[in-house]
Amino acid sequence: MKKPEESAPSGTATEETDGTESTDEFLRMQCGSCGHRFRVKTSRARRGIRCPKCKEAVEAPDVPGAPTEGRRLPSVANRFAKLARKLPEQPHTVAGDEWEPKNSLSNRAFNKLESTISTREPQKNETLTEANGRRCEAMKKLAESRDGRAWEVLVGQLEDGSPSIRTAAINGLGEVGDPRAVPALVTLFDSEIAEIRRDAVNALGKIGDRRAVRALMTLALEDPELKFPISAAVTSMGEIATPELMELLNDDEPGLVLESIVLLGRLRDKKAVKALTAVIESRSALFRAHAAEALGQIADERAATTLSELLRDEDASVRVGAAMALGRMPKAANAKALVRALRDPDEDVRRLAASALGEIGDKRAGDALASLLDDGDARVRESAAVALGRIGDDRAVEPLFEMLEVDDDEVVLRTIGAFRRLRNPGAVERLVDFLYHERTAIRQRTVETLGLVGDSSAAEAIEGILKGDRSAEVRVAAAKALGEIRDPGSLDSLEQALQDEFQVRCRAVVALGMIGDEQSLPAVLAMLKDPVPEVRYQATTAVAELGKPAGIAPLEALLDDENPMVRRGAAKALIKLGDERGEKLLEIAAKPKKRKTRRKKISTGGSLIDFKALKSISPAELVALAWPDSPQRRAITVAVVAVPMLVMGALFFFGGTRSAVTVRGMAASAAFDATGEKVYVGRTDSGLIEVWSVSGRSLSDQVIVPTLRDVSHVAVSADGTGILAGGSNGMLFLGADGQAVALDTKVSEIAAAPDGSFAVSANAGKCRVWNLANGTEIISIQTGPVAAVAISNGGSRVAAALASGKIAVYDVATPSNPVYHTPVAPVAALAFDDEAARLFAGFDQGMVCAWAVGVDEPTALRNTAHTVEFMAFAGGRVLVGVEETFFEWDGVGQPQPRSVPAPVMAASGNLVATAFPDKSRVIVADVTNGDELAKLDVIVADPYRR
Repeated sequence: MKKPEESAPSGTATEETDGTESTDEFLRMQCGSCGHRFRVKTSRARRGIRCPKCKEAVEAPDVPGAPTEGRRLPSVANRFAKLARKLPEQPHTVAGDEWEPKNSLSNRAFNKLESTISTREPQKNETLTEANGRRCEAMKKLAESRDGRAWEVLVGQLEDGSPSIRTAAINGLGEVGDPRAVPALVTLFDSEIAEIRRDAVNALGKIGDRRAVRALMTLALEDPELKFPISAAVTSMGEIATPELMELLNDDEPGLVLESIVLLGRLRDKKAVKALTAVIESRSALFRAHAAEALGQIADERAATTLSELLRDEDASVRVGAAMALGRMPKAANAKALVRALRDPDEDVRRLAASALGEIGDKRAGDALASLLDDGDARVRESAAVALGRIGDDRAVEPLFEMLEVDDDEVVLRTIGAFRRLRNPGAVERLVDFLYHERTAIRQRTVETLGLVGDSSAAEAIEGILKGDRSAEVRVAAAKALGEIRDPGSLDSLEQALQDEFQVRCRAVVALGMIGDEQSLPAVLAMLKDPVPEVRYQATTAVAELGKPAGIAPLEALLDDENPMVRRGAAKALIKLGDERGEKLLEIAAKPKKRKTRRKKISTGGSLIDFKALKSISPAELVALAWPDSPQRRAITVAVVAVPMLVMGALFFFGGTRSAVTVRGMAASAAFDATGEKVYVGRTDSGLIEVWSVSGRSLSDQVIVPTLRDVSHVAVSADGTGILAGGSNGMLFLGADGQAVALDTKVSEIAAAPDGSFAVSANAGKCRVWNLANGTEIISIQTGPVAAVAISNGGSRVAAALASGKIAVYDVATPSNPVYHTPVAPVAALAFDDEAARLFAGFDQGMVCAWAVGVDEPTALRNTAHTVEFMAFAGGRVLVGVEETFFEWDGVGQPQPRSVPAPVMAASGNLVATAFPDKSRVIVADVTNGDELAKLDVIVADPYRR
């Protein structure tokens, strides 16, 4: 076996020595790990090349004609060292707890992991790639232990020749969270490999040491592609980053100052108000505008005076920022300055000032807002009318009626909401027409508005919606509205709704309690036995609202309920009904209850076996007992013993070696982790996510997703610890601690970045970007209805196929200036290339198309003759899933069909996950690499067979 120094170092390209020189267009490369030879364009020679065979990162040699990025930040480490000497030692802080090193591993276990990590030479019959994989797995285990000695071992691997080893070490340091690793991670900002720099940024965000803030901000200026991950890393530090960002406000570099202002706004730390106010007093218009917006995000009333003064600023952009900020501080004291801004020469200032006055709700602004109903700008007139509606001014009625006729669903949505504080009888009559609108969001908004108006004349129409609307969300809104109207005539409809889906049942029970009619008591008491805990809990509240003694006994029975939420609800209800035990009931409800197990007794008129007597029974008596003299008792013995044995044998014979895994619902979604080693399958009817090991061909974990009836969308973080799950009734995030955090009430689309860094969800006319590492929202973009979404590697760009027929591409750093493309047909799927420079779209009619972002005309257009259901970009080509066929497309030539066993649901590198037509099984197929992609080989033939 060759020594490591005698072979090509892992992850390093070597020039071929066959006498063929590289041309100006292509660079010939050879992987140092597996020896595979391949070509890349010289324009990609230093952009993080990976071997197409073993996926190991490959560094390009210095070849004439190949572009060189050079060292990115040669002085960052020096800057950090200087900063570290000035600052006191900053502990890693999470929720106020200081990080302390602890030796969680025994010396034996730690030494074993350290030896595995440090041994670079492959073992006998082991390739270098396999050795690196073993070392990476050891680093992962060491990081998960969070042992206080781990950081030194991991830091020692940052100079390894293999990028995969360096990546594993960086991720491990972030997982350990030891602040002592910060200096070493900052020096990686000088790396020539983009993935290394990005991983270092993410690790520093997890550690959360304020000393890294200046270096991170400097890197954001030097490497714009990392601006978004850096923003997420700094904001994840929370208030610990505030002092450093405030210090950067005085820096001589304008870019650092501007980025610091933006991040202070996102942190929403009130300690930054004074510093941002100082920026407004001493900086240019650009800084004043951004500082005003940041103060609005913090929403501290101490800044209201400063913002009011900015409404007189000579620069229109500053006045816009001030008006927008005051809209987030709905206090009547701000109304006077905003009324003055209604006369501003800039239409955006007038529009935002009107919207802010609507949020404040001060009726004294009615005359000033009414004067804008004749404004020359349509958007200003709309904002003024909506604001008048929100403050309850009847002068808004006629303008709002006119806006209801506009052929723009978003305008109609805003207009309907503006009627909430109006008590005009004609408004109710007009709104009822929108209860039957084809768009679900408009029907739901109409029902909600009619409920808040509280006019009983709309009750009958809302009852019809409760009984017959096709959307559960609309039916929930209808039940809520009937409760707010409080019309006793709605009791029958609400009681019928107690047979609906559980969300509707929940809201119907609440509504019956709000109406408070004793006739509904029997129906409400029946819901105390509902199988869903949320319904039982809401029923306890409704019983308390009805206030009848007949509800006391059923509530007392629920003090032994297996669900603590239900027990607590029953205790609170009994207290409200005047139970003499008072607050002691809450203590009784807080005690955990043991589940009762029912034991069935089998009897044939007398006991067949006295088990207590078995100790003293003789062998002869035991034989007599097993084979009684009576033919009837022998028949009973055969039936009790032989029949179960035959059944078990049949199950074993026909079941073979099948595992005990029970199929729970159909496969509705799938996602790979960043390594492609695990595939996550979301299922219907059960709210279940299964985690499959690709190489092990087995089920490794099952995750029950609380509150979700189905998992129709799933996205997974790079390390698999963060899961974003969405279904027909909501979206939530499951972190490494197993806790679920609800993020939204509904979701229509979810797309994850191929590197597992970020995801984008679409619902209610918005695209929201999420950090998959911790489930935090990065930004919300108002888009309108969306049919398909995509997000690029690193999360820098988001694409949305809008219901209006266009594709919008947003730079997340500047979402207010989208680039629009006009597709040729309704879009069904979207995907970015690795560099987010091209956007690929698949259409219902089967076409696939590519745009250079910012270029109006498509660069290519091809037809697959099938409806496109899935798209992804991997390995330099587009993967297109169409019904039960699979295509590869290089973006130029004709899509090439490949054979797959079923429709594609997810892709990672050369792997695709497909679901069989019955959706009970999932197949993972491998696109084998040669000089060109040739075939698909099934590598997980039956995931339910061990």
